[in-house]
Amino acid sequence: MLIPTILMGASFPLISSIVHNNKMEPGKTVGLVYFLTIIGNVTGGIITGFVLLHHVGTSCTVLSLCFLGLATFSGPLITGKLTYKSKILVLGLLIIPLLALTRYPNSEQLIQGLHPKAGNDYTCFIQESSSCVDLAYNKGEEVCHYINGLAHGGRQPHMYGFAVRAIDSLCCTSKHENILVIGYGTGTIVETLLRSEEVKSVTVVELNEAVMINLKKMPLFKRLLSDNRIKVVVDDGRRFLNSTSNKYDIILMDPLRSSTAYSNNIYSKEFFKIVKAHLEPNGVLMVWLDNLNVIPKTLASVFNHLRLDQSFCIASDGKISFDNSLKDKMFRTFTSEEQELLKVYEQYLGDEKYVKEHTKSFPINTDLRPVTEYHLGELVRNQQSNGAQRN
Repeated sequence: MLIPTILMGASFPLISSIVHNNKMEPGKTVGLVYFLTIIGNVTGGIITGFVLLHHVGTSCTVLSLCFLGLATFSGPLITGKLTYKSKILVLGLLIIPLLALTRYPNSEQLIQGLHPKAGNDYTCFIQESSSCVDLAYNKGEEVCHYINGLAHGGRQPHMYGFAVRAIDSLCCTSKHENILVIGYGTGTIVETLLRSEEVKSVTVVELNEAVMINLKKMPLFKRLLSDNRIKVVVDDGRRFLNSTSNKYDIILMDPLRSSTAYSNNIYSKEFFKIVKAHLEPNGVLMVWLDNLNVIPKTLASVFNHLRLDQSFCIASDGKISFDNSLKDKMFRTFTSEEQELLKVYEQYLGDEKYVKEHTKSFPINTDLRPVTEYHLGELVRNQQSNGAQRN
């Protein structure tokens, strides 16, 4: 991206010098170019994001913009006051990118080239939309899943960690008929919940429509999503909760990384209060964690009781009592080999007292102070804390 970035930075003074003439003051020239640049950026973002990427695809969109850029810069240079030899030189220089563009990959080749390879025996599925680019590799029961180039879920051995947390959530409340899942991932949590006959309804709120469209292309997910207890809603988790009066026995969150832009929308203290208002008495919230300091402390500022492990936290206002008999029953719905994998991912750390003790030097996420979203400061704090402990 270095060369395109430099060229984009050079475009503004270059256009200003091309547009400028003796009849126009330099300030007016720069102001006019700056105004037109803003109009172009806004219009281009809207057209590209909501029209071209959705209907034309990434490859054709980039290719079209490349040709438009070449035409924009070559026109004034060729028609301007250049010597004949200079115009020939400009045309010669244009031939190189034009030849390169003729070898430009199609959308599938481009998107696959930007992702890790899964292997020759995997089938690749791609779905583009204005919300995201979704790519999944599938071989039998195995799935590698990427959203906008980042790994999101996957049906490989690590999926059993998600299954254990779904089981733990069921075991932490006596009632689990009506359940909400925010973020589908690759369906391990939902699939595990539906192994219980007591579960009557699972509402899945998924932000990216392209994810569900792409996964449904695979026979595996056609089967997993065919259960009539599942209802899929394409929406933002916070907006969905603000638009419904429904209450749930369990709410499970496996959405996006807490350092992702706008992630604080569903990791802040205010959001967890909204979740709390949509839980039945003694209902539980389960949150996937990529942060064991700020997010658990934020949860502790809203809920009275917690159950924390290495990658998930279960929170409730009622005292959390664990039903081991239900856990044994749920484990028996898996094969003996799968049960051994499930046991590997049991990593209990502590309760709300443990969280308060180990996070007392850390802040909490609020709507107006998104600590984990702007995570560089927290990284420095962690290093200072670790250094102080070593000393």
